[in-house]
Amino acid sequence: MPLNVPGVYVTESTYGSIPAILNTHDAVYVIGSSSQSGATTNTPTYISDMTDFTNTFGASPSAAAVQLFFDQRSGFGMYFINVLKRVERTMTITTFTAGTVLTLTIDGYAVTYTCVTGETATTARDNLGAVVNTQLPLTASYYKTDGTLRYNSGLTVTGGTGITLGTATTVGSVLIKDVSDAINISFEPGMRQGYICAPEFFQSFTSLTDRTFLQTSLEALASSPDYNFVAVIDPGLATATQTTGAGAINLAIAERNTFASPKGHSWYYFPYFKNVSGVNVPPSLAVIGVALRRMRQESFAQPPAGVNYPVYGVSDVSFKVTETIQSQLNPVGINCVRRLPRGRGIVVYGARTLSTSSYYRFVSVRVILNVLSSSLKDAFDTLIFSLVDGTGVLYSRIRQTAAAYCELLRLQGALYGATASEAYLVICDSTNNSADNLEAGQVSVDVIVKPSPTMEVLKVNISRASLGTVLAEVQSSGNTSSISTSTSTSTDPAA
Repeated sequence: MPLNVPGVYVTESTYGSIPAILNTHDAVYVIGSSSQSGATTNTPTYISDMTDFTNTFGASPSAAAVQLFFDQRSGFGMYFINVLKRVERTMTITTFTAGTVLTLTIDGYAVTYTCVTGETATTARDNLGAVVNTQLPLTASYYKTDGTLRYNSGLTVTGGTGITLGTATTVGSVLIKDVSDAINISFEPGMRQGYICAPEFFQSFTSLTDRTFLQTSLEALASSPDYNFVAVIDPGLATATQTTGAGAINLAIAERNTFASPKGHSWYYFPYFKNVSGVNVPPSLAVIGVALRRMRQESFAQPPAGVNYPVYGVSDVSFKVTETIQSQLNPVGINCVRRLPRGRGIVVYGARTLSTSSYYRFVSVRVILNVLSSSLKDAFDTLIFSLVDGTGVLYSRIRQTAAAYCELLRLQGALYGATASEAYLVICDSTNNSADNLEAGQVSVDVIVKPSPTMEVLKVNISRASLGTVLAEVQSSGNTSSISTSTSTSTDPAA
């Protein structure tokens, strides 16, 4: 109605807390390679099923792991990042006397190095290569320290006086630097959160140094506040297929000890699965598939583990993990995949992160905090550039919004508490917002939550009572002294 008639006009507004809609944690990003000519590189490409993967990327060393993901019947697709295979050229220095300025031009960018007294052709070449690695963007090129320049195809590379370049050849192999660069340049802040893995390269990289660098790269991406991912880490092939028990255990623990994940953004699984063809396949993508299947049936916060969610499409594991072996691996954060007795099948039987902090021990805690962090970030984006009034209206809106998200988590069982006050606390007022910070345009809200832990051990105590014992009295008093010898049994990942 036009407001041209005197009177009072009443409208309803949703101003106040921002409607709480939790973000999902279901995106899957896979770092791998392809032999398909013309296939997109260093770009997340959505794949809906195995046929789509084959049509898009052709033959790929990641194919078996991708197949296991789709075998889990989660109903989700994935994003595949095909690592760019770079061009290589040898670089030879023919003039290296003191004062000679060597110039290497890469895609119009000139890299220079001035030779010093006593240099050889090799040291001058390596020093020029070091300048390349320091000055050029990681997306362009790098020097391998073996006389080879490696760079993206399509770039123009020329050498000045004193530099001879060999014939450019496209190489089929992918090095750790190529994979790390792909991880660093293929993602944009704000992408859908979820899981990232690189099973192909944990399997193909024989050097523990390379696998550690790969885990570090994945962890750095996953733990960035811009992403809130989980990195699912595979063991090396030799680690997972070691034939002697002590050898496999020692290798797995040694490998795990090179990995770090302060707040639990990395999860490590051991050993490999054997698919229906008997091929050894890294476990990460199958584990992610189980996580999404359980999420669809129960909740995003439930861990990808347990006998109710067997792994499909597998015939065995590459190394038999017994209760005794898992009692050594589980405490240090190595999640075991096992063939359990009594026909319970092949299952994921561990739910720990690689964090050494008790606050981030379980995988469910990491996912809960990821969902809360990203949900609040998206919700509060709409409040940026709001005036901070002196009456507390903005503070109240921020508190109400954060509390609404926390309450959604609590009602889903993700936060531990029978009531809101037991599960979370939101503070946004003058106590945590100084005048100086407000003058600088900064407002703080403290959101303190109690994520629900994962039941990893269930203790069952069985006691033999005498016939004259009144059981109701025992229950009401809590006094079990009249009960005779008791036995105990437990269910846990190492039993």
